Amino acid sequence: MENVPEIMSQLLQQSELTSALQTPVQEVWAVIYAHGGVIVEFTNEQEALLEAAQWNGVCLRLVS
Repeated sequence: MENVPEIMSQLLQQSELTSALQTPVQEVWAVIYAHGGVIVEFTNEQEALLEAAQWNGVCLRLVS
């Protein structure tokens, strides 16, 4: 029973890791326009790429 705090600490770390791994990754795409740096966020990559191409902007993938 001397190792109970250590075992509990390990279990807590494992559960935090499991929780972090089960959290879904959220992707969005941002378009930065060449004419002034306005940023618009999209949830669809194809729409973001089209918008960036249409307005001579840059498309970035953001993950949280």
